[in-house]
Amino acid sequence: MSQKGTQIRAQENRSAWSVGRIQDAVRQKWQQIRQKVEALVREGLDALLFTFDRGADPEAPYEETLRQQVCAALRAQFGDSPAQLLMQTPPEKREQLAAQIHAVVAQALGMEASIVGAVPMGGKSGCYAWEMDALLMNAGDLEKQPVTLTEAKALLDTILHETFHALQRRAIVRPSRYGIPKAEAQIWRINFHNYIQPEQNPERYWLQPVEVTARVFAAQILNHFYD
Repeated sequence: MSQKGTQIRAQENRSAWSVGRIQDAVRQKWQQIRQKVEALVREGLDALLFTFDRGADPEAPYEETLRQQVCAALRAQFGDSPAQLLMQTPPEKREQLAAQIHAVVAQALGMEASIVGAVPMGGKSGCYAWEMDALLMNAGDLEKQPVTLTEAKALLDTILHETFHALQRRAIVRPSRYGIPKAEAQIWRINFHNYIQPEQNPERYWLQPVEVTARVFAAQILNHFYD
């Protein structure tokens, strides 16, 4: 091939590469726009559903009802000490047991189970990943061996706490479906839209309504088994 032909071929390759980059950028931008539009549509539908949902009876003691349902389900499936079962389970099977406990609690709360996974988290015990509808637990805590009963109780507390966040996520759209008063769901709804991460402000994170109710829910169930 002549020098001129080589130059033409190189120029064509550069042009094709540039066109490819532009096309990739356009596709990426379109995907971002699509995701934003889908999120806005979901938010709009959620708001509409919430508006027309009457919510549960505001006088009914929903906290006690949920606690009783969950305690009965846990006892029926895992016996008198779910935490002891977590303690005795081999590390390689503990994540699976955590998922089973979550599924039993979710069913008792009248909802479908979320995804359950283990990831490295440093000092955190776990979290609820809103966009994924996933309960993520600290892999180090699940894989630790041996585990004391106190540590196993902390694992159970994390499962209960984060599962309640999954309930809250659903209840801020259809509170009546989960037996939650609409006024309570509205507080959660506002809180989730203005959520404070612990690294932003530890004290305000600790005191925000969705965290307080999740902590109380988990603590009451642990007290039922270990008080």
